[in-house]
Amino acid sequence: MPKRYADKIYLNGTVITVDKMDRIVQGLALKDDKILAVGDNKEIIALSGLETIIVDLAGKTMIPGFYDAHGHFSFASEQLLKVNLSSPPVGEKVSIDDYIAALKEKAAQTPSGDWIYGTGYDDTLIHEMRHLTRDDFDKVSTEHPIWISHVSFHMGVGNSRALAIKGITKDTPNPEGGVIVRDSVTGVPTGLMEETAMNLVQGSFNMDLSQDQRMAAFNRAAQVYAQAGVTTASDGLVQSLKLIESYQQGVRDRHLKIRVALNPAFETIVGGKTVYPDNIN
Repeated sequence: MPKRYADKIYLNGTVITVDKMDRIVQGLALKDDKILAVGDNKEIIALSGLETIIVDLAGKTMIPGFYDAHGHFSFASEQLLKVNLSSPPVGEKVSIDDYIAALKEKAAQTPSGDWIYGTGYDDTLIHEMRHLTRDDFDKVSTEHPIWISHVSFHMGVGNSRALAIKGITKDTPNPEGGVIVRDSVTGVPTGLMEETAMNLVQGSFNMDLSQDQRMAAFNRAAQVYAQAGVTTASDGLVQSLKLIESYQQGVRDRHLKIRVALNPAFETIVGGKTVYPDNIN
């Protein structure tokens, strides 16, 4: 049987294998993007051929990729497209004025009428210590619909334009499991939507992106994950067949550079019908 030469080998490192014997070795060999062998330098160098790429780890540690067992990859990819309204230590926003300034900057770069999204606002970490309202974001723009997600992802705020587009008025009833927060005197929605009421504005937990935008977001997010050593992510709430199809295209077109485990919400409403696992191809 002809000898299998490695495409790439790593030497002079601390390679933590996490195999059944928890071995720690010096080197690792790859063939066709799969691990061919692990062992000491002598064992690994023996697998090198004329075209083998040799990497000197110079004492650095190599470990298996991290598995993000509970995450929301599609959400994470979308966060890279949104205005970051996080407060310290994650971000720099400490007041509502900071939010408004950041969103105005985004509005100046966004065609009139297009949606503006923001994420990470935390009412407990800003000077005002209160939730945001439609009036706050009407100061940013009345031409752009604006939707801002709370850091918890269990509530969000829309400006007047966003609520008007979605037809949300003082007469709109609270959906099951959600609350449209209203002015205590007038009953007019303040813009703050809790739990399932968020779906009245967003339509779903995911942004409405074109396929090209979704692929670009997947690609960028996969790079961010990989740079942190995460080679397998998860998406714990896939609520549409369209998003599943996007993942499939991401695999076909190699926009997904890491593995992603999907957890579909099987009772997905599509065209007024409930789709169950057997119907998802």
